[in-house]
Amino acid sequence: MGRPVDVLGFVLVFCLSLHGIQGADVWTIEGDSPILPCGITYGPEVNLFWTLQPENIIILLKRPDGTVEVLEKQWEGRVEFLDGKRLRIRNVSRQDDSSAVQGEYRCSQGSRAGERSHLHVRRMY
Repeated sequence: MGRPVDVLGFVLVFCLSLHGIQGADVWTIEGDSPILPCGITYGPEVNLFWTLQPENIIILLKRPDGTVEVLEKQWEGRVEFLDGKRLRIRNVSRQDDSSAVQGEYRCSQGSRAGERSHLHVRRMY
């Protein structure tokens, strides 16, 4: 009887990983304030994180009581939640570009992970 549960768990993890493979390319210019999609249904009973992968640097945290905390000093005053889960980054620079940070932005809550966002910042001419 335990075997179907194991298979079901594997299928669930596999489907979640396939969903995680999808990503959003967000194009913007220096100085703009792009909004990154999250792609999960927000449940207010669990912490919601925005991280920079693959280093798993936590940028922004929303606690069940509604408080929001910026955990990396370099992001203070520059990031905020929109609609409870999407991430707005103010005054982006080339240093915020996914290729510069060698990673991607991602929201997660508990075992659920949203789509990966690749931020592309162009120079303003």
